[in-house]
Amino acid sequence: MDTPDFPLSVVVTSRNDNHGGSLLRRMQAFVNGFVGQCKRHNLAAELIIVEWNPPADRPPLAEALKWPDDFGPCVVRIIRVPHEIHARLRHSATLPLFQMIAKNVGIRRARGKFVLATNIDILFSDELMEFLASGRLEGGRCYRIDRHDVATDVPVDGSVEEQLTFCRNNFLRLNARVGTFRLTPDGRMCPEQTDVFDEGEFYIDENWSPPDRWYVGGQPSRWLGKETALTLRAPEGPQRPLRMTLVSGPAVGFAPFDLEVRDDAGAVVARGRVDNHLRQFDVSLPLRPGEIGRFRFCVPVPLVAESEGAGRERVLQLNYCERAVRLNYCGWAPAGPCDSVPQPDGLNFADVATPPV
Repeated sequence: MDTPDFPLSVVVTSRNDNHGGSLLRRMQAFVNGFVGQCKRHNLAAELIIVEWNPPADRPPLAEALKWPDDFGPCVVRIIRVPHEIHARLRHSATLPLFQMIAKNVGIRRARGKFVLATNIDILFSDELMEFLASGRLEGGRCYRIDRHDVATDVPVDGSVEEQLTFCRNNFLRLNARVGTFRLTPDGRMCPEQTDVFDEGEFYIDENWSPPDRWYVGGQPSRWLGKETALTLRAPEGPQRPLRMTLVSGPAVGFAPFDLEVRDDAGAVVARGRVDNHLRQFDVSLPLRPGEIGRFRFCVPVPLVAESEGAGRERVLQLNYCERAVRLNYCGWAPAGPCDSVPQPDGLNFADVATPPV
């Protein structure tokens, strides 16, 4: 394509069979919202709807949906893939809609310089539309954005502002690059447990141990194993280190070792000496204010259960292999310099002088 007709083509697929429930309502909100956003931000885009295998006993989407009198700079095209084409494909008797194949049909026929494949129940934020309309998209790149799930009763015929206001006040989940997280209605992440975590947005996965109140005066603690992931959102405002209270556990024989913090790519972003004394550390993580990140806390030394001659059956019964480090507290340190004891060369946990017990 030498001269694209549009800077952007948006491709979706659907059929009038009510899949997912309230299909026409969700799709109407999507069409109204996208056309409204194109007009709001003066984005010349084409919306390609691939109507795959339309049911013979229901009206086609062109008739089932209401269309605006004024499309502004937006153009809508509906590409119908009839049942005869669908029936040629394997498993066609079981699957009435091949979503990814249908989107490829739209992508191959797109007339835009850039193509965005999405779903029929999405509303685009002002921030995203401003970026798409800014001319800053670059060739040879794949772009992604976090998706927020919201309550289903979005005002279908409301203005763009009314729709977005509803979304901002009715969050359910955040689908981020590093995972999916429950949200409070105003958009804050819901921690699965508040026990060892201070105020903030922290998310733990199934590899974490349940809260343990046996060790420190009935106060909760959690165990980190060989490799334990933590997802968190950095607080807004000045950059602050993550403050953690840690002590080595039975899986490492209560011996000192260098705990590593690695990012999703496996690169070590922090390292610090943990021993059998309860210590509080301030850990600087490569996160911008408000950014979400997923980090793995890794024990790079053999565990007791891995050592030659260890009573493996007894060790596994006691879950020693999951108890390398005990975490008593996790939160954000105050902004600004803190009184800390520097770690040895090559380590960048800051050992805070007076940990809580």
